[in-house]
Amino acid sequence: MICTGSDDGTVKIWDRRTRGEVMTFTSTYQVLACCFNNSSDAVFSGGIDNVIKMWDLRKKDVSLKLEGHLDSPTGLELSQDGSYLASNAMDSTIRI
Repeated sequence: MICTGSDDGTVKIWDRRTRGEVMTFTSTYQVLACCFNNSSDAVFSGGIDNVIKMWDLRKKDVSLKLEGHLDSPTGLELSQDGSYLASNAMDSTIRI
């Protein structure tokens, strides 16, 4: 599975085996970064609204919002054990 974020405000989940999109989440603003959580049942996304959202793949909705960046998050990375999410943003900060 692959997740992508787009200027059209969508986060899409793709299945390589079926060679197609399997799920789409619509955000209000452009999405600049995304990554799966450790168990691949959720996707984190960050966009120009400065909020990092966790999309629950089972509920098909936002289950968590992380606020704090003063400008757009441009990168997201989950720690190997899934305990920490690191984000960098255009406000020249890295948040964990």
